[in-house]
Amino acid sequence: MSDAETASLSEDGHEAYISAAADPEHALPQSPHPILALPSEIMSEIFIHYLPPYPHCPPLLGDASPTKLTQICGRWREIAHHTPALWRAVELFMVLRDAASLDLQLETARTWLERSCGLPLCVILGNAMSRTDVERYARNALRLLLDHHTRWEYAALHVSVATWIPGQAAERDMPLLRQFDLKYMDTSFENDVEGTLNAPLLSTAFLDCDFARTEKVPLLLAWNQITRLRLRHSNLGVTVAILRDAANLVECSISLTTIGDLNLAPGDVLKFERLETLSITAGFSNCEKVDRLLSAFCAPNLRRFHVDCDMLDYRRGDNAASFPAILAAMGCRLEYLSLANTKQSVEEFREVLPDIKFIHYRPRLSDEWGIWDLRTFYSSG
Repeated sequence: MSDAETASLSEDGHEAYISAAADPEHALPQSPHPILALPSEIMSEIFIHYLPPYPHCPPLLGDASPTKLTQICGRWREIAHHTPALWRAVELFMVLRDAASLDLQLETARTWLERSCGLPLCVILGNAMSRTDVERYARNALRLLLDHHTRWEYAALHVSVATWIPGQAAERDMPLLRQFDLKYMDTSFENDVEGTLNAPLLSTAFLDCDFARTEKVPLLLAWNQITRLRLRHSNLGVTVAILRDAANLVECSISLTTIGDLNLAPGDVLKFERLETLSITAGFSNCEKVDRLLSAFCAPNLRRFHVDCDMLDYRRGDNAASFPAILAAMGCRLEYLSLANTKQSVEEFREVLPDIKFIHYRPRLSDEWGIWDLRTFYSSG
């Protein structure tokens, strides 16, 4: 049944009610609302379309929540409770209105996970908390979610390294996981990466982490199966440690906060035969190491490149002069060059790069450039 047909049923029932109220002597006999006559299967589909599309997470309570559907009438409650797809996207601690909501969110999430039966899940654990017992609640929330780790399909976690590091033996198997977002609120001194997630379907990774031990980073994920990667608040050491094993990248976005050790010997090459889109920015400027990193890229299929010009070495007085050598080392025929924080005009870049069809100044990137943070785009908070 279409949305228009459903709306028509509701309007007919409403008009009949108004007519009866206006003329009590000719009131219609009491009868169920027409929508209640719809089969349960159709009602389930209507309920699913009431929610944001999976893997977007609806709020646990209130409007746009499946919980709201259970409060209309007994039949709606029964149908909603037996529609597992309503309860498969669970978001915790993204929004915190008061301290009491912590326990309420945990108990509500526990109920949702039970009702979702065996369906794949989207789980999001935020950090909208500022109490001294944050760690206890975070551990309890993570433990609840990890009880269902074999059903994770999309996961975004904002935790401390003392709470959890991927690869622990008990939760290593995640056969359905496709996208994994991990944000640490601290530096990983206390715990070490113990092993690699067993997630054969994982293709998208978003890391916002400050790793103290760079040599442990390659253990975190099976990087050769990642095709979409975003590194935020990273440094050159961590970036190179990951890129050495990430040969199958198609889209990559790197945001550098600190410089760190480059760990690239003369002649080292980072090969990316499939890479089509690359974005790299930094919170520092005039760094010869960034030029060396980009010159180590071999990316013959790179078509779109966004770069923070200010981070490059500008001893020669301009950044535009660096680009022909960098692109020649990459071996690519670039179609689109996006520039940020440049001291030169777009025309000066076009003069030294005449074969690039589109060169634009773009200080901020749109979503299509690889901003895949589940917390930002798939959450209600």
